[in-house]
Amino acid sequence: MGLKERRYFAIAIVLERLSKEGKLESRYVNDFRAAMASREDADYRYVYSSDTATYMIEVAGEFLGRIKKMIK
Repeated sequence: MGLKERRYFAIAIVLERLSKEGKLESRYVNDFRAAMASREDADYRYVYSSDTATYMIEVAGEFLGRIKKMIK
């Protein structure tokens, strides 16, 4: 896509755009936003759990697989 922005907020906007264009399922946009919220909770509010971390790792693997499929 020719983009170089790496901030989480900008990535979320790109994912939303891809979803609106029908190139990415909205589930992945929602999962990305949930992962961002979990990271912010852990970093800034000291709210975290092993269950959440395990789930986010699983979601991240699925997300990575989907993005790799999309860029091929």
